[in-house]
Amino acid sequence: MSLTACNWGAAVDTYCQETGRCGVGGSSGTGGATGTGGSSGTGGTSGTGGSSGTGGSSGTGGSSGTGGSGAVIGAMCTAGTECASGNCVDGRCCDGLCNNACDVCNLPGKEGRCEVAPLGTEPSTPCTGYFACNGTNTGCPSFCASDAGCSDARCSGGACIPKAARLKDDFDAGIDLNLWTNVSPTASVVNGQLNCTTVPNSTTYVGVFSRHRYDLTDSELRLELVNPGNQNQQNMEAIASVCNFPSATRCLHMFVNLNDLVLELGNNGTFTYPWGVHNFAGRRYLRIRESGGTLFFEAGTSPGNYSVLGQTSTPLRQEWTDMTFDIGAGTFQPQGQATTVVWDNLNVP
Repeated sequence: MSLTACNWGAAVDTYCQETGRCGVGGSSGTGGATGTGGSSGTGGTSGTGGSSGTGGSSGTGGSSGTGGSGAVIGAMCTAGTECASGNCVDGRCCDGLCNNACDVCNLPGKEGRCEVAPLGTEPSTPCTGYFACNGTNTGCPSFCASDAGCSDARCSGGACIPKAARLKDDFDAGIDLNLWTNVSPTASVVNGQLNCTTVPNSTTYVGVFSRHRYDLTDSELRLELVNPGNQNQQNMEAIASVCNFPSATRCLHMFVNLNDLVLELGNNGTFTYPWGVHNFAGRRYLRIRESGGTLFFEAGTSPGNYSVLGQTSTPLRQEWTDMTFDIGAGTFQPQGQATTVVWDNLNVP
């Protein structure tokens, strides 16, 4: 906080010389007498008492407004300019910047002291991996020991597993490596949309794969298939998949092939279609939703307006409590030409 000091000065005029002038007139004794009256002008020197206006310079004591330079550590505040330390954190004048994800300055009994946040505190900035503060370090954790170490998620094997609906990406800022891994060389973001270009004469699938694990039960995954690619290619799929972790032997594959829209169940190499096969027909808004043991496959032509294409009792429900997710495109038999599939708006808005 910057301080301004004000210095005050005062000038005082005296009038004793006037008495001397009267002394000149004193050659006439009578005038001299009046000179005595002039000495009452010395009473005017009491104007020097006016110089006690310099006492007004005690207004510099007003500069003791430096006492107003800011509130003490621990005082309540709304901005750093209110605090002598210059730091207002968590509503308290703080003894430091206290700007790590897991430190706080308002612990009861320690107000104003920057301390490690207690276990389970929501980080001031979100931690990669959906971790909460661990009560030991001021930085973001990379491991959980219990559900308390997770931010609205459960802890499993040291990892925090949130509901699938928390995986959100509009791709406007490119491919977020805090969310995605194993990014294919032919996957990129163009104009805020995920473009996945197939590899000619190959059976390679391209796209992005979730860096973290999620729980699909009593949750959902929804996304927009902006362009399904060249649907005249017999063996090409625009595809998004949910697979159990870590084996990936059980998967839900949502794909468009030859303009058929399908949700496929893969179980150790056996593939079935419990939710039927449907005409894509421009139904670009897709959703897989699980609720209370029922799995819904839904689609629509506008955001938020879904029709149920199929529903069944959730097969292998326990498998979807710990799963990964990928989005992309590929060919299950080689195709001579590449095509580009475009995805967008995963769980947003």
